[in-house]
Amino acid sequence: MSEPGVASRAPGATRASPARNVLFLGACAVGSQVILFGTLPWLARLYAPDAFGVYTIFLGVTAIAGVFAGLRYDSAAVLPRLDGGALALANVVLLLGATVALVILAVTFLLQATGLEGYGGMPILLLGAAAAAAVLLGAVQRATIAWCTRAGRFGWLGANQLALNAAMVLLQIMLAAPLVGSGLGLIAGNVLGLLLSATVLALLVRRDSGGRLFSRWSVRHMAGQARRYRNFPTYMVLYALAGTVRERVLHFLLGYFAGAGFLGRFAMASRLVGAPNSLAYSAVSPVFYSYASRAPVAQAARLAAALVEVSAIVMLPPFLFAMAEAELLTTAVLGPQWAGTGEFIRLLALPMLVLAATSWLDRLFDVHQRQRVALALEGGFTIVSLAVVAALLVAGQPRNAVAVFAAGSVVYYLLYAWLAFVANGLPGRALLRPVMLMLMLGVAAAVVCVVAASWPSAGERAAAYGSFWLLAALLYMLRFGGRDALRSLLGREGRA
Repeated sequence: MSEPGVASRAPGATRASPARNVLFLGACAVGSQVILFGTLPWLARLYAPDAFGVYTIFLGVTAIAGVFAGLRYDSAAVLPRLDGGALALANVVLLLGATVALVILAVTFLLQATGLEGYGGMPILLLGAAAAAAVLLGAVQRATIAWCTRAGRFGWLGANQLALNAAMVLLQIMLAAPLVGSGLGLIAGNVLGLLLSATVLALLVRRDSGGRLFSRWSVRHMAGQARRYRNFPTYMVLYALAGTVRERVLHFLLGYFAGAGFLGRFAMASRLVGAPNSLAYSAVSPVFYSYASRAPVAQAARLAAALVEVSAIVMLPPFLFAMAEAELLTTAVLGPQWAGTGEFIRLLALPMLVLAATSWLDRLFDVHQRQRVALALEGGFTIVSLAVVAALLVAGQPRNAVAVFAAGSVVYYLLYAWLAFVANGLPGRALLRPVMLMLMLGVAAAVVCVVAASWPSAGERAAAYGSFWLLAALLYMLRFGGRDALRSLLGREGRA
């Protein structure tokens, strides 16, 4: 369906090259990661582990509820030919967010009526109200982000992401003293930061859309667009839940069979090595989705392969160097109480590297509306991986369970990337060159790590790692087709 009198996509959608947009979003993502991880040691001293436990429960509730607060229609809003369809889908997201927020409040009152007064010293009503507010604000933000992606307003996306993290951390630090380091300080900082971020972005987008966003509440039009893009809630909600369930159940199994200390170190290692994936996905995914939704298949394949290749060249050496110096880096950043975390960093680094270089390829399933394939992959891996991990944990082998999970993840992420090409009509052979380059670079970097391991000076080892990284980048540009890959990002073939 279309809405009469509503123009097509915003004119800013294709002004800049993919590389320029990726670089800007990447710079903002780097700034966000610097803020989050630079303040982590500070927050760890302001808030006790119990406070972080309450905060983790809050984040878990909002993460699961957030899947239903929008049903992934925000991803579909990029696809309609006319802006009227996109605006209708944005309103669907907002309506669903408000509905889920009300459900959270109802469940909260029900839990209090059954005798549950709170968790970790925080009243259940306060926890529920904060979760409901976060879910509603998250729906507003997802709807506005969808419009920015459609209209090519990637500058707004990057600045908003940076401002959100800066405001959230600043508020959490400021609230630590008046709230005596309780979990409420972390939660309130998160909600207030989200309120500020969502409000500013919504005002900008409403002006950019000519005042139409969140104003055209045609039930018939909203229902028609929802039916047209029903693949998104049909498959992608289950897809998102599969990933969330895998992560949460894995944590539960490790905590139950191996203890809180083991789980804490595993979770911290996951957070540290997962940071580049968050950075890469937030920088690449919206840009790639926007261009792939318009570009011919051949152009999308070249752009995707170039992005994988450049990502691998940029991230593989530092990942391997972090593996080599994992224990030293952990104790230096987090303190001696976190000794032993380096073991998990070494196990998780390789799968997180592959994920960081390929995670945004999931948008191909959205572009071609073949989300059922993504759901089958994600659901199948979740079931198999959790079954194997559970069996090893029951047998009393927690470290082997983590190692097997990490190895299986590497295989799964590579298979997922290949199927993202093949299942959506892109030539799978386009990934052969990036994978071969990753293998060659990985072997060379591993040799450097082995040689440098015998050097007593950390400064000398760091100089060796940095020199190798620079040499690898120069060789890639001069002898291994780096200029061609960059032309795919900067040239007209990357444009819609």
